[in-house]
Amino acid sequence: MLRKVFGALLLSSVFVFSSCSETIDVNAERRAENEKVFLSYANDKNFEKVSLPGNYGDRYIYMNKKVSGSGTVAPRATDLIKMHYEVALLSTYKSGTPRFFDGNFNRQNVSSMRISDLIPGVAIALQSMKVGDKAEVLIPWFLAYGSRDSQVVPAFSALYYNIELLSIVGDQE
Repeated sequence: MLRKVFGALLLSSVFVFSSCSETIDVNAERRAENEKVFLSYANDKNFEKVSLPGNYGDRYIYMNKKVSGSGTVAPRATDLIKMHYEVALLSTYKSGTPRFFDGNFNRQNVSSMRISDLIPGVAIALQSMKVGDKAEVLIPWFLAYGSRDSQVVPAFSALYYNIELLSIVGDQE
């Protein structure tokens, strides 16, 4: 009887541990693929590496400024801003067919957003822009939604944003 219980326990632990390693492998593969896609823009002449003062190491994004606006100052992290944006997984942008899963370019009334409430990659982009600027922004997974799945964005996903900074509302707590 003891052998049967021990055997059943051993067999079930094999299934449990093998399913855990599959999950880890899927996440490791997704992370490696997204890092590869993001880093493939390192030598792209259309995109420049952008970071904020005080950010060192790998805390940077790639930005392609499409239009320079008439603004003279960049917003700060505590500022409220209005922006148009659309976002897709970077892998779909790289393939030439971005599938946008969020955005507001088709809306006339745009809500104010505090920069510090946005994902870090978007915050870096906005603080590097002036009112009227339009830019394509590439964000690595760790400056996006990180290692957790969300309803729309899988864990370890690099993102593509198309952003237009409409206005700086100010620092209103």
